[in-house]
Amino acid sequence: MRISLTQQAVTIAVAVMCLPTAAQAQSLSATTLLNGSNSTLSIVNASTYGMPIRFSTGPLGQITAMEIDSQGGTWVRGPLSIGIGIGALSSERLRIGAVQPNAGTGLTVSMTGTQQSTAISIRDVGMNGSDHAGLVLSSQSNGSGTGIRIGGANGTGRPTLQTGIDIVGGLGIRYNALHAGTATAIEIGGTNPPRRGIDISTSGTDHIGVIARANTNGTGVLGISQSSTAETPTQRLRSGVMGYAASNSSAGSDTLTGIYGLSVRAGSGGSQTITVGVHGRALSRCTQHAGTTIGVLADASTSASGSYASIAGCFLGDSASYALVALGGDVILGGRPEMLPQRILSSPIAQQKTLTTVYLYDAHVTGSIRIRQQCMPLSMVQIIPAANGLVLDLPSVGVQRVAVTGNGNQIGGLSTTAEDGTVIYLLPMDGPLVLLHNEPTVPNEQRFQLPNQQAYALEPDVVHSLWYDVRDMKWRILK
Repeated sequence: MRISLTQQAVTIAVAVMCLPTAAQAQSLSATTLLNGSNSTLSIVNASTYGMPIRFSTGPLGQITAMEIDSQGGTWVRGPLSIGIGIGALSSERLRIGAVQPNAGTGLTVSMTGTQQSTAISIRDVGMNGSDHAGLVLSSQSNGSGTGIRIGGANGTGRPTLQTGIDIVGGLGIRYNALHAGTATAIEIGGTNPPRRGIDISTSGTDHIGVIARANTNGTGVLGISQSSTAETPTQRLRSGVMGYAASNSSAGSDTLTGIYGLSVRAGSGGSQTITVGVHGRALSRCTQHAGTTIGVLADASTSASGSYASIAGCFLGDSASYALVALGGDVILGGRPEMLPQRILSSPIAQQKTLTTVYLYDAHVTGSIRIRQQCMPLSMVQIIPAANGLVLDLPSVGVQRVAVTGNGNQIGGLSTTAEDGTVIYLLPMDGPLVLLHNEPTVPNEQRFQLPNQQAYALEPDVVHSLWYDVRDMKWRILK
């Protein structure tokens, strides 16, 4: 049956009457409903009791395909296809396709006028399974598109949001590369890098801000701070943390820091608290050969001729603290291979240069001193008659060669920098050198305090040691 409607305004009113005893249903059977006019075809439900409009299909119309209630709410059984030539699969509820190739949009949800509403809500993910996904982005082949794009510059149609992604509970983000070593899991920043790439806040004694795991041939954390013209660093494999700082700046006061550790303790503190800036700890649990275990290894080098210094380790502390304290184990500062312990010679550290010059401004030793070999600087001085002709001016401490001639072989004092315990060595050449006891013509702090209060002759070609006694402010002979 075909019904053709050609009136100016076409309306089909379906009236349903409910009787006290039984309901009667009026039916219209047709194969085509055709509106032949230029007016709107309206299907109106004028039921007094607000009964729905129901579209049924299947054998004898037993399957309800769509239902529209009295408030306009619509229920669709599905699958539902939107788009020209689009067919949803039986396992799908909705498929949108045939999107316009240029600036087309498959689904748009406007949040204009909303304050605390949700555009798309995906609920009950994983309640009945462990591998369910609320949202899946995929392609038939690898491409260069963007899965999720959030925010953008003003005027681009997608201005920046206050919060791009807010995740509460469970595993926040999981990424698995399609091919090993050819992808970046998360990349932050582009032509306009953010001020902070990642800002992480945790609390509690067992909380950890970042855990970066790498296999034994990788690097856990690579921190880079470099200028645009600096050379890209070579990744240091088998390292937990690698800090790299590079700059081509010519500024004289520029400072670069590879890794900076700062630990600040405020409040009233306590005598049993410990504040550590950087704690380096290495453990060797090998069952056969332990090798060399180093807690902190500092290495510095420079090749510029105008550089001031290259310092591998520098420890700074205030006047009330210690700059360096070694607790446990022996301390070795250089040395020839034959003088080093066997455990050092059998380890890779023996390949490093071991000859070291140690400069000490003031050394206080509370135990014993064992010296295997003593090396002192040598210089040459000559007795020159001065105003009193009795003071020997020494340019430095150490071993001093003294040229002795018949014109002057007597001295009544030494003029040099002397503190309590200062020891100098005199080597008379070509004759004996006579020291005068408490010579009155010499300033008191430069005089000799000699045995038996008599002049003392120093034999030639023999090194003689003299010690400065700051209590009496005199030089004494050490025997």
